[in-house]
Amino acid sequence: MVKTNELIIKELRHELEKQKEQTKKERDEVDRLG
Repeated sequence: MVKTNELIIKELRHELEKQKEQTKKERDEVDRLG
């Protein structure tokens, strides 16, 4: 199955969102400990 650009973009966005969530969690953790 060939992935359309739209699908690829959606997946990339999803990955970015997950990474942002992770970064935010880590920052909150640092703030809590700091």
